[in-house]
Amino acid sequence: MDAETQVKENEMTFRGYYDSLPPSERKSPKKEFVTEIAVLCKCAESTVRAWLSGAQQPDPLKKALLPIFWQNRKKNYFQKSNL
Repeated sequence: MDAETQVKENEMTFRGYYDSLPPSERKSPKKEFVTEIAVLCKCAESTVRAWLSGAQQPDPLKKALLPIFWQNRKKNYFQKSNL
């Protein structure tokens, strides 16, 4: 490693290092699931995570959209016993 490269590495900022990292090739299956539900329901991923943790319940319109994801309109995925 030459001196110029070493100086540049020493000057790298926290954000600069983060930006220099290569993008992940693939999201984890759980992250993909949360993202897909958030896109389907037009809400934030943090909202979907709140549903998953039981901290919040989706509103009736969003509950009606979820069976589209599973292609099963009869099952209630938000029963108290599932939380």
